[in-house]
Amino acid sequence: MSEALPVRIKDVHYCYDHVPVLKDITLDIEQGFVSIIGPNGSGKTTLMKLSSGLLNLQTGKIEIDGKPIEGISNLQRGRLFTIVQQKQFFPFPFSCLEMVGLGRYPYRKRLNQLEPEDYEIIIQAMRETNTLQLKDKLITQVSGGEQQRVILASALAQQPHILFLDESFSAMDISYQVNLIALLKKLVREQGLTVISIVHDLNLAYRYSDKVAILHHGELADFGHPHSVMTEDRISSVFDVKVNLIGRRCFYIDI
Repeated sequence: MSEALPVRIKDVHYCYDHVPVLKDITLDIEQGFVSIIGPNGSGKTTLMKLSSGLLNLQTGKIEIDGKPIEGISNLQRGRLFTIVQQKQFFPFPFSCLEMVGLGRYPYRKRLNQLEPEDYEIIIQAMRETNTLQLKDKLITQVSGGEQQRVILASALAQQPHILFLDESFSAMDISYQVNLIALLKKLVREQGLTVISIVHDLNLAYRYSDKVAILHHGELADFGHPHSVMTEDRISSVFDVKVNLIGRRCFYIDI
């Protein structure tokens, strides 16, 4: 990957039916694990969809690896980044192995044919996400948490430089959440992956993020190291609930 920032967002404003949901967002995202937090309706998913090309820009600019997103071809996008969304739709009853194999589509040399090295990458991704035992099961017949792990395996098999995650751990048991975040952090350190993840669990964001972006009413309320921006006052104000930070390790909601 070049020396350009993985993601650069400049003066992005977006409306649904003339109602602003993002207001002049400017954000430079460096390589690492970046969490996006904020209450429901704050614009998190819209920002991620714009950054990953699922929505077209209305105003402002977004660059991926130094290139305007609208100028990146679909094939180039498939090799640069991928997005894992919270809600998945499965139009065909693929096996879990076939689902993970879809991640190799941008690299196929011949139509609908995988090379031996592709299968090595697929199996490795399934091992890392603890989904290899599901390989022969239909994606429609496994649990929601297992589906999320299979889709994450597919994303890792794609070998992207940037991985967008939209609440991609929401259906998983906490043990899988922690183990997979640890895996992603390892890939961040060892392979230079950039992870941009919408996170609802404040403690996961606080403990594992390199940087945290806080959205509130469509505006960027703060961005920086979690210990700097996720203060008791900031979190209480943004989420409209009293919280206490216990020993600089976890948040406790004061009810």
